[in-house]
Order: sequence, then C-alpha cells, then structure tokens
Amino acid sequence: MTTSIQPAVIQRRLARQRRHERRRSIPDHILQRNDAVLMHLGLAHLAANRLLRNGSGERDDLVQEGRYGLIRAVECFEASRGHRISSYAMPRITGQIRHYRRDRLQTMRIPWRLSDNKRQCSQ
Repeated sequence: MTTSIQPAVIQRRLARQRRHERRRSIPDHILQRNDAVLMHLGLAHLAANRLLRNGSGERDDLVQEGRYGLIRAVECFEASRGHRISSYAMPRITGQIRHYRRDRLQTMRIPWRLSDNKRQCSQ
C-alpha cells in the first residue's frame, strides 16, 4: 500500500535535514542537491512501483536503485535548458533500475549486448 506524503510533512523533513547539514558545515551546492533529491523522492518510488509490476525483484532494492538514479540525475541536471527536473530524472531513474535488474537479478548473467540483440530481434 502506498501513501501520499503531504507537502507540510516534506517541508518539515527538509527543514530538519537542513538544520542537521548546516551544523556539519556542508557546502551549499551539496545542500541544494540534497534539497532537490528530497523534493523528488516520490519519482523513485513511482518508477520502482511501475517496474515492480513488470518483473521480479524486491521493492526496497528497486527503490534504492531508483534513488541512486535520482541523485545522479539531479547532479547532471541543467536548469538552463528549460526542462523540468522530473522530465529529466524519470528516464534516468527507470534506466538505473533496469540496469540493476539486468545485471543482478538473473541467476546466470547474460552480457548486455547479447540481451539487447535478443530484444531487437524479437521486435
């Protein structure tokens, strides 16, 4: 069962995280990255839930990989291009989860080039 996190709850969590990070003297660009990640954590859960329906894997593992993809997306995001961060991050998050599934969830690991060729031939 998924629950919707209210904006007020998110703001309280963000404020608590900021206070903790200021005490540790973390640089501003890291603080901004962390704020953006915290504001968009729902994207990782959304992608994990969608991809969980399509195959196997533990939900927590998929969410963790989605969060890793979100962090990398936030680090590479360029606001000057005029796109929303969610539009940029969602493909990165789902890609990270798919890479995780491809590389770790099979009993015998098939090289990714071979699996890509198989997928192209079946289409």
